Amino acid sequence: MRSYKKGAIQYLSEEELKEFFCQIEKEIEQRPSEILPKRNLAIFKTIFFHALRSIELVRMKMSDFDFENNRIFIIGAKKGKQGREVLDPRIKKLILGYRQLLKPENSQKDILFISEKGGVLSTKAIWEAFQKYAILANLPAHKRHPHTLRHTFAMKCANKGKMKIEEVQALLRHKSRKTTEVYFQILEERKLEFQEEVFGFL
Repeated sequence: MRSYKKGAIQYLSEEELKEFFCQIEKEIEQRPSEILPKRNLAIFKTIFFHALRSIELVRMKMSDFDFENNRIFIIGAKKGKQGREVLDPRIKKLILGYRQLLKPENSQKDILFISEKGGVLSTKAIWEAFQKYAILANLPAHKRHPHTLRHTFAMKCANKGKMKIEEVQALLRHKSRKTTEVYFQILEERKLEFQEEVFGFL
């Protein structure tokens, strides 16, 4: 297996993930007439459910989506695999709902998620938005980065137990199997640590 620096892969627990999204949903309830909280919910759920890197998200266009056939075209940021994937129905609903709220001059743009100035969203803007909700959710400082959503998706897939490494590799669009193996290695190490903690006295 590929070696990795311990602690380099940061991911959220189920409770942390729920609390993160809960903070965005609270903001939507508090500011129902504003579009940004709804946009942000769509952004981070798209990143999570499709295991996107921030740069992959900001490069996405409406023309990358086939809403009729529920397909999404993703171009990997690191020369990884690319192609069409099944569009998660929850993401489809969020994106279409967000697009309906856009001003007429913005709704015709091919940009998927539009900045407050009406242009292409930056990775910095995504990072800042993630930081905002991560702080509200009391996430540890080392987990306050949008890439933790991709790592969390990967860990959940690896932890499922029913998915092969090749299947997870395809979902993450990793070119090398060794990159994907890291997540399975972390789970093995966690298992050994748990066994030592619980049964170490034997």
